[in-house]
Amino acid sequence: MLPPLRMRGHTKVKEMNYDNRYKPYYRRAGLLGFVLQFKRMPPMLVHTALTSLVDRWRPETHSFHLPCGEMTVTLEDFAMITALPIKGHALIGCVDKKNWPDRVTALIGDCPPIKSNRTSGVALAWLLDHRAECPQDADPRTVEQYARTYLWFLLIEVVFPDCSGDNALWMYLDFLADWDAGYSWGSAGLVYLYRSLDDATQRTEKTSGMCGCVWALSIWSWERLPVGRPEKLPQTEWTEYGEDGDRSRYPTVAYSWDKVKVLSGKESAMYKAFTNELDNLTSFQVNWWPYHDRAWGFELNEMCERDRLLFWCIVPLICVYAVEWHLPQRVATQFGVLQHTPPARPHDTGGYDLHKKSNQYSQSILDWADEHKSFVTMWDERTFRKDGERSGICWNVYERHMNWYDDGIKFRLHLRPRWTEVDMASLQEEEDSEDEETSEICKVISESMRPL
Repeated sequence: MLPPLRMRGHTKVKEMNYDNRYKPYYRRAGLLGFVLQFKRMPPMLVHTALTSLVDRWRPETHSFHLPCGEMTVTLEDFAMITALPIKGHALIGCVDKKNWPDRVTALIGDCPPIKSNRTSGVALAWLLDHRAECPQDADPRTVEQYARTYLWFLLIEVVFPDCSGDNALWMYLDFLADWDAGYSWGSAGLVYLYRSLDDATQRTEKTSGMCGCVWALSIWSWERLPVGRPEKLPQTEWTEYGEDGDRSRYPTVAYSWDKVKVLSGKESAMYKAFTNELDNLTSFQVNWWPYHDRAWGFELNEMCERDRLLFWCIVPLICVYAVEWHLPQRVATQFGVLQHTPPARPHDTGGYDLHKKSNQYSQSILDWADEHKSFVTMWDERTFRKDGERSGICWNVYERHMNWYDDGIKFRLHLRPRWTEVDMASLQEEEDSEDEETSEICKVISESMRPL
């Protein structure tokens, strides 16, 4: 068994300094709520729990295949957690490397010397050393450049990190040239997460990691599933409210997990524990409640639900080179409505030819808007590509759907439902050799296992 993945997430070891002078620019771009929420200290990631969840991801359906049925991160989930706009133009265009340092200089005011081995962007360390704080006497143009740098850095750290974790890709900076362009950053962030999950399922190395918006994936998992869910602690006060009634400054669903206490212990034991829990997950343990039916204890940012009419769209999501299908009809129960059997078409995510197009292996393609023009057209027609009206959840109908889902022929992911004596012996060794907290975890697992 490979060890758990290392999630490449946002950290606050070193950070850019937010300045209130940036606010007007972020408001124009529809990204103020995202910035105010995600400039905060991120909660600790539970790598073992997330890995056990990633193990159940199926690229064919863009969903986690669990004993209780399919589940996935939808446009609704991503908007409620990040406040990134869903409505807007697809994040796509030309990626010509010619003169990219000049474009970086024009947009943020400076650019480091070019190294032969770094042609895709700027080192995050350089941004932190040279563009972390806007001078107090800066003129408006300089303030705008610093605002663009801060947002570029935050988007790369939170939404579009690569597995190196040290590079800010210039192609995302190009989309920040015009604050009023109206891009769909939410759909781009979700497709990047889908592609990252697809790639993570193919891991072969002990040091493999996963990028994408793992912060949002973690919040989604805690909201929906009991596996690896931490204890909530009192939240740090939200101080960003500003003017009365300005809902663009309110927090998102992520704020409900502002401070948490996570389980700790030996990784191998926890990985097996969470795997076992997911193997035995039932539909009654899942939080199916729609977001609008929950009590949050605080008012949500206006961007969380602004684009709610698009949450049900069956469309290709686009992020420059990556195109991945959004298939909400496969997880209708997450929306609190009836699950059809089989789900409406399309049933899958486009096949290998679509998945293999990437920034790394398709460098000869410069104009991605032309390459993916058919998918861009479908995205532009998104309001006409919704699933039909459905009645509320009927659990008797859902049980029949589960019989279809778990017939052993379709995309059902069959993991080992029970543990072997070898697994139990391995855990016993860990119990004998590790600390008290890990021993307690092993004890709980051993009591719940049914050996073959």
